[in-house]
Amino acid sequence: MTKRDTAILLGVICAAAAVGLYIGWKQFRFLTDDAFIAFRYAANSILGYGYTWNPPPFKPVEGYTSFLWVILVEYIWRIFGIIPPRSANYISLLFSYMTLLLTALMVWKMKLSERLNSFRIVLLALILTGILLNRTFLTWSSSGLETAMFNFFLLAWIYLAVFGKNYDDRWRMLLTGVTSLVYLSRPDGILVVFGTLIILSGALWVDIKRRRLNMWWLLSVSPLVMAPIHFVWRRLFYGEWLPNTYYAKHVCAWPESGLRYLASFMLEYALWVWLLLHVAAVIYLVARRKRRESSARKERGDSNILYWDRGSFNTAVAVLLVVLHIAYYTLIIGGDHFEYRVYSYLVPIIFISFLWMINRLKLKPAAAMVLFAVFILLSQPVPWTHRALTRKLYSREQTHMMQVAIAERFPAPLRWYGEMFDNLQFWLIRHHVCSRYQEHKVFYEYLMRWYPTREEGGRIGPEGYPVMAKGSVGIPGWVFPHVAIIDRMGLNDYVIARYDYMAREERLMAHDRVPPPGYIESFMPNVVVAEMQTITMAPRPQPLTAGAIMKCEAYWIDKIIKEKEIGR
Repeated sequence: MTKRDTAILLGVICAAAAVGLYIGWKQFRFLTDDAFIAFRYAANSILGYGYTWNPPPFKPVEGYTSFLWVILVEYIWRIFGIIPPRSANYISLLFSYMTLLLTALMVWKMKLSERLNSFRIVLLALILTGILLNRTFLTWSSSGLETAMFNFFLLAWIYLAVFGKNYDDRWRMLLTGVTSLVYLSRPDGILVVFGTLIILSGALWVDIKRRRLNMWWLLSVSPLVMAPIHFVWRRLFYGEWLPNTYYAKHVCAWPESGLRYLASFMLEYALWVWLLLHVAAVIYLVARRKRRESSARKERGDSNILYWDRGSFNTAVAVLLVVLHIAYYTLIIGGDHFEYRVYSYLVPIIFISFLWMINRLKLKPAAAMVLFAVFILLSQPVPWTHRALTRKLYSREQTHMMQVAIAERFPAPLRWYGEMFDNLQFWLIRHHVCSRYQEHKVFYEYLMRWYPTREEGGRIGPEGYPVMAKGSVGIPGWVFPHVAIIDRMGLNDYVIARYDYMAREERLMAHDRVPPPGYIESFMPNVVVAEMQTITMAPRPQPLTAGAIMKCEAYWIDKIIKEKEIGR
């Protein structure tokens, strides 16, 4: 095949992938209630309050999960006049396109055996097909959350770390710049900061030896200062080193949930095939390494043939970082409330590493393509059977804590596989873990029908400090821009996020915290939407003043701090 033919075929594959992503994005396009939390922070910044949940005199709280996402939707709103609910999903689509492009670049740059290299375009087409048929990737190409943005920046960091060859000032600038973007995209991006420091430290002695430590070297790593600057700003503005969401969600380690979350993910997408291939590749590589070491000792009489290779070192750091990230969410946090959201960045990595393992095993092209096709085919029945059974469930009653069995749709000899998946899903959803796409889509639509428009809610001015108390605060927080919203779940409330979690037999993801007795009542909530789109302003026994608000917050913060000290 000539270079011209290769270029044409590559263009056709990329165009088909672009169309496929748009179709998938359109089919799965949705907004979550939680996305409107970030939108409210952006709105409050535009109103002049800063990045705070409730307007002053309420204490600033960091209840969003992505500083960069809040800034991005805010400035698109400021510059182009497009409100976040209308811009967010298009931004996520753009980041998803860039993720596909980055995946293609990684496949194109991977060193393949001479036999596989001739079929690189076919293998790329298979990888893009697998990603675009992956329900998790399509789901998180929208949502209104920062997920697609975080996934792209994390994959970009891995690309620079693993595929970077010219370790010069430009490479360091790109690596540290992307590191800062990952960190600002999600709090767990701090792992990438540590990963970058390890990579730079690992090569520091080479730079010293070659006398590269100069002003340009320092400038090339300067983007890393964004992390400590943001840390200090958070401490000064919010009074805490960690986001409020961490205190609200993390009450104690929850591996019994996280391991089920991971097992469900692996069953849904047949990742046991990937795991088996990985084990085979490791065994093969270890055996080959031992043979090489033995041969080298005989030829050179040298018992130590180890040497430091920057590319291998960087790859090892990237792999370790991904493992630690998965372990954190699996063993400590217990998964995530949303459907595989915290694993979604793994989808391109899984397919890229699948090719890497096939290449390492030195498989013939025919065997490699058959294995790829089998992996993709086996990963389709579970997610798309579930999609077929749930896509026409439109009511809140049908989708609340939605548990849909797929086992009965499987052939009798394979029903055990569906039953294993169903058992995991039922346990998870009962604990508010791995709640599926359709539930969040319908819940958002239900809330939008229940609450009035933002224009109507905005008619309630800030005079008299109106207050509402809710459990799901995203939509009401957006609809009522001047009303203080007390978040019963604690994500956006300093006191509730640190109060003892609910004593119940079974935990619920992100729903464990409860308000202290009398806490909500002390702010005299007076805004209620008890009937669809009907706003009621309840009379107060006495006016709520700025001084009373500050005094209440100071009292409750002091109370929970003292209770925790006594508990210790």
